[in-house]
Amino acid sequence: AAREARLPYALDRPSAVLRLPGELREISGLTWLPSGRLAAVQDERGAIYELDPASGAITGVRPFRPSGDFESVVWDGTALW
Repeated sequence: AAREARLPYALDRPSAVLRLPGELREISGLTWLPSGRLAAVQDERGAIYELDPASGAITGVRPFRPSGDFESVVWDGTALW
């Protein structure tokens, strides 16, 4: 018999809900940065947004391409991919 996977949190009972600015309606990934902030990739704009994890406010924007279809972002300890 297959074991049911258990998560360390309840998806139906979030500990916080943040409203992100409208320009982040199409984010496709989140990753923690060494600064304690979050990085989010905007799915169609080719920009990485730095976010305050307590409020969801944009604290910085780093364009990397004019446009495209970007599906994820990750900090690997040395670079943002």
